[in-house]
Amino acid sequence: MQYDLSMSTIIRLTATFWMWLSVFGAGLWAQDTLTVEQCRELATAASPLQAQKQHAATIASLQTASLRSAQLPRINVGGQAALQSAVFGLPIESPLFQVPAVPKDQYRVQVDISQRLWDGQSDRVRRAQYALEQEAASAQADVDVFSLRETVTDLFFKILLLQESAAILENSLLDLKNKQQQVHAAVLEGVLLRTQEDQLQIQILKMNQQLGALREDDRTLRGLLALWIGRPEARLVLRTPAETKGSELIARPEWALFEVKQRQLEVAKDGIALRRQPRLDAFAQGGWGNPNPLNFFDQGLFGLVGIRAQWTPFDWGADRKAIEVLAVQQQQIGAQKQAFELRMQAQSIKDRQEMEKNQAMLALDQQVIDLQKSILQRADDQVKSGVMTMTDYLTQVQLLTQAQLTYKTHQLQVLYACESEQAHGK
Repeated sequence: MQYDLSMSTIIRLTATFWMWLSVFGAGLWAQDTLTVEQCRELATAASPLQAQKQHAATIASLQTASLRSAQLPRINVGGQAALQSAVFGLPIESPLFQVPAVPKDQYRVQVDISQRLWDGQSDRVRRAQYALEQEAASAQADVDVFSLRETVTDLFFKILLLQESAAILENSLLDLKNKQQQVHAAVLEGVLLRTQEDQLQIQILKMNQQLGALREDDRTLRGLLALWIGRPEARLVLRTPAETKGSELIARPEWALFEVKQRQLEVAKDGIALRRQPRLDAFAQGGWGNPNPLNFFDQGLFGLVGIRAQWTPFDWGADRKAIEVLAVQQQQIGAQKQAFELRMQAQSIKDRQEMEKNQAMLALDQQVIDLQKSILQRADDQVKSGVMTMTDYLTQVQLLTQAQLTYKTHQLQVLYACESEQAHGK
């Protein structure tokens, strides 16, 4: 079978192919573009510390199941065999009947069954304690994972600064290469000296060297970020975040941890108060013995049922002292919470001041850039007319590049301070 494809058909198919490729390619590239919040979410999800929550839930479930098992009847089977050197006997003799004797070799097999009737509500307290232990472990895991936020945010903005700095240097390098072509043409015409072209080439080599160092640092930091977020390093494209001015504060997991610790101590107080509650059990015992433990002069089956009670009315102040210890521990947690709150407030004030300081510098940086561009434009004309040397011209190029780098640094510092304030403001 032969196909006759005209040129118009080929062009139409090619255009369709590139259209679909651009559509699907754009979707894939968009997936690779990450914001700082997405990086933090990926790092949180990829952290092995998240498994602590599942472990805590499993432990609490097993403890609760064990507590329910304790409410079922307890069955114990035991046996005993002994040979005694002496036994109890009646100190009488009678010709009319045989006085029973207790054997020196004794055997017994018995089954004990007990059922708790009243435990002073200690099971309720234990269940509450198990649930709070799970909450505390989960809250501690959140605190440990939250520390990744600062690490990932710091890496993100360092990479972003390297990325933006490289873009500025690349633009400057492109301008220098264009200038080099103009100078080369002027050298060929005999208008400029070859030395000026060489000076331009030296500056281009230096800028390439700076770009190489930036790209190497960028590759190293991207590798670290990729490790934390569990994404391939080659597919990381970072997007500059928008300034939110700290309006969306982030709830710190430390507050939840402080709260659950206080609740744990309150439940522990309840548990101590229940120690003096009476305990009531029903029990049954049965078996076979030689001799019968209920009748030493007989052997065979035996059994008994009853109710057993335990109560400790006096503990000589031990429970009261234990509750006082828990109260002091609550005060310690309260002091830690206050210290943490002060630390967050101080850090938030520092972030706000840092943001305002860099915002004020941005306006001045832009003025410097505008003036430096004007100076560089005049310097270009002066080099062409022979009034300014190439060395002075390159100095102005460096000053403009440095002003642009300073502006970008201050801009990212504003965004970083904004992100930091969100994490310390609540």
